[in-house]
Amino acid sequence: MIAVSSALDKIVSLADEHLDLGREPRLDVTFSDSGVSSMAALAFVRLLNEELGLDMSPGDLYKFDTIRSLVAHVESQLG
Repeated sequence: MIAVSSALDKIVSLADEHLDLGREPRLDVTFSDSGVSSMAALAFVRLLNEELGLDMSPGDLYKFDTIRSLVAHVESQLG
């Protein structure tokens, strides 16, 4: 599991590498407004679970629909 302090950097890096946003990820733009498809969102949740040692469900990406809110959720899970 990663340290809480590096959660933002790790998630931004994974989003940049795997979500094909066409630009650097923006912290406060929703994944859907960034053009992330539902299939890409599912794959991203699986990747986050593998890389960060989490147990997120696909619906979590819709509850935490920006990188900033996702990071806050992940940090709360990491303790």
